[in-house]
Amino acid sequence: MKINILNQTSISFNFIFKRKFFFSSLLFTFLFYFQAFKFYPFYLVEQDNSFCWLPQLVNVIALLKKGGFYGIDFFTWGGSSEFFLRPNLLIYYPVLLFLAIIPIKFLSIFKISFMITLIYSLHSFFCCYFLQKLCKKFLKFDYSSSLFISIGYTFSFLFISKFIFFTFNLHAWLFPIGIYFALKLSYNFSIKNLLFYSLPFLMIFTSGYLPFSILSIIIISLLIFLYHFYLFPTKNYKKNILISLLPILVASIIAFPLYLEITKFHKIAFPGKHSLFDTAYFTSFSPSALINMLSKSLSLPLHGRNLFYLGPIGFSILILFIKNFKKDYFIKTTHYKLFNISIIIYLIFLLSCFGSYSAFSDLFYYFTGPIGKMHSYHRYLTMINLFLFFVLAIMLNHITDIKNYPKIKKIIFGFLSIFIILLFLKNFTNGFISKIFNEQFFIEYFLAFIFLMSLLIYNKNISKTLATIFIFSISLTTMYNHSNNILSSNKNNLEVYKTSFLKKYNNYFKKNSTKELIRYINIVPGYRIATFPKNYPWFFNHQKSFTKISSFYGYDAHLATDFNYRMYQFINVIPDLTPGFIEKYPITKPQSNNEVNFDDYCFFPNVSVLKDIGTDFIIFQEDFKYNDLNLIKYVDFSDKNKILKITDNQIIAPLKFPKDPLEKFNNGYIKILSEGNNIKVHNFKTNQSNYLRLNYYSDKPSKIYYLFWPNKHLIFYINNKKALPNIENNIMSIKVNEGNNKILIKYYNPILFLFLIFYFCYFFILSFILILQIPYLKNYSNKIKLIVFIKLNHFVKKVT
Repeated sequence: MKINILNQTSISFNFIFKRKFFFSSLLFTFLFYFQAFKFYPFYLVEQDNSFCWLPQLVNVIALLKKGGFYGIDFFTWGGSSEFFLRPNLLIYYPVLLFLAIIPIKFLSIFKISFMITLIYSLHSFFCCYFLQKLCKKFLKFDYSSSLFISIGYTFSFLFISKFIFFTFNLHAWLFPIGIYFALKLSYNFSIKNLLFYSLPFLMIFTSGYLPFSILSIIIISLLIFLYHFYLFPTKNYKKNILISLLPILVASIIAFPLYLEITKFHKIAFPGKHSLFDTAYFTSFSPSALINMLSKSLSLPLHGRNLFYLGPIGFSILILFIKNFKKDYFIKTTHYKLFNISIIIYLIFLLSCFGSYSAFSDLFYYFTGPIGKMHSYHRYLTMINLFLFFVLAIMLNHITDIKNYPKIKKIIFGFLSIFIILLFLKNFTNGFISKIFNEQFFIEYFLAFIFLMSLLIYNKNISKTLATIFIFSISLTTMYNHSNNILSSNKNNLEVYKTSFLKKYNNYFKKNSTKELIRYINIVPGYRIATFPKNYPWFFNHQKSFTKISSFYGYDAHLATDFNYRMYQFINVIPDLTPGFIEKYPITKPQSNNEVNFDDYCFFPNVSVLKDIGTDFIIFQEDFKYNDLNLIKYVDFSDKNKILKITDNQIIAPLKFPKDPLEKFNNGYIKILSEGNNIKVHNFKTNQSNYLRLNYYSDKPSKIYYLFWPNKHLIFYINNKKALPNIENNIMSIKVNEGNNKILIKYYNPILFLFLIFYFCYFFILSFILILQIPYLKNYSNKIKLIVFIKLNHFVKKVT
């Protein structure tokens, strides 16, 4: 019996050991996200997630369900935003195609938060898994070093600090996966592998933040070249380089039409020139923030807390490496070249984060194209952090390979002495020491002390494993504290997404308007308000049986809207205010770039536009001294029952604009002016993104107005024939004869449509290859291929 148990245990151990990459990744991912799943409604609903990405995710999933794969954002910015072409939104990410099968009733803020946590955990798992394989198979690290790099990078606190920006982490998790598959293809080439290995790169291209995607592709391409030519050169290095670059080429061909259209739209949205100040300097960090290399738990009021972090383990490795360094031995090691490359890449990006204190910021701005025009260079460090862990792992290998016990003992003695002195000062004084070094600091350095002791007692694999576990535990503490501490702080952000709030607003709008799309303007100062977020329609409009609402404002104006819309809509300038963007004005002048308050803006719309469109409601702050009096005079205060109080000083109220006597119909999407008395509109349909369709009868000629900002991709049809629209006061209209007419307003962007053909054909081919792997169907593969070819050929002919 005992023998059987031992045999079973041995078999189980061997099973796990052979799959150690998988099970180690699974274990650490489970531990890291355990509490996040427990508190999933809370830990993500903060800052930009709350105001932008969570509502955006609901909107894109709902639109994809309706077949809305391209088009206009009817719900924010007065229709001047091309929702699918914004460079900072996650639209065509392959994961979202699977999420589109989710029923509408599950698109609550809590369920979406759960989905994001699930997406994060899956990306972390695959990143950790493939990074281990990359380090072991291609970079020639031993297993303990591979685990050290993978865990340290994948679960770094830099990722935690970016959780409030949904898309920011995706590219960094995909980065090592892309490197692995590119290198693997050079050793295992086939057309099938080429297609499948291109998927990580297509995911990088569509991961929702273009500068990150472009930088990832550039660095991966550079590493492919350096790997085959410099790190581990072979006779066929040229061929291997070309083969490894093929997946990037395939993904680039698919994504090129999309990037072309995004670039064209961005030129319309941001026609001005970037300046050195508002990019390289605006969010730069102080060099004094480098003290955070000691610990992220230092209680210091420094700008740049999440910039550079070695931590107690990393700092100990650095000191030991310096003390034990043997040049003759080190330059002969396998990883000497990788050490040099990693140091250079990491320092370039680190030094670029210091603004006017470092010339690297200026050089990065001038010589890296669109990558250098992104205003927060420190965001790149999440991905570049991989090279820091390469460096630390190589240093740790050097230390454990040539253990100099006397020097290690001296460092441990010095370390312990400083540790005890700081503990004493912390507990028995009230000076600056007790304020700077908090309790978490001492836990981190206690773990570092245990790691140092392990170098004396255990073999190198145990020491490296302990270093891995301790680094992970520090990140895990940050993650768990993050999940716990924000429960109360996010209460206001959550309230507005609760069913009770949603129903209150929906009942108000339904009671006071019969339009299919209710148009409102929100001039409450600030963008990041929790009471009625600027992107609220993205979330609100997809609740079951809710009326639809549309705002003239939104979020991220410089990335979202046609610049001409901002110039035209928001033209009033108040002399005593300092102008920010053309459409908004800060109430107070910031004293420095670190004091900019995005909640400190007021808004001034062009009232004539609001009149012509027939805006229904206004949301404003009653006691705000900078309210636009030219607009406020149209607020209808006559019936108190039609005024909804949001907070003590914020209200929703109807607007009472004089109505055109010829207006016979206005549903928020279109307006009809006619002298006729017999007007009928029926079968009005829209998928909320790329078409408006209706049947219309009038006994006299009419004008139909499209009540959104003009768009060059719109085509108007009357009875299946194209009609040339007029533009009056920046509102498009067409003339329609009397009688029965079928009207269609359609968004058509041929280049974006070409991307969609490439995109879906690619996934169709992948699915087809997977189906053919089913054993039963292999016998019929030729017949299946013929049928698919005929159907695909028919589809292409129909489309073209």
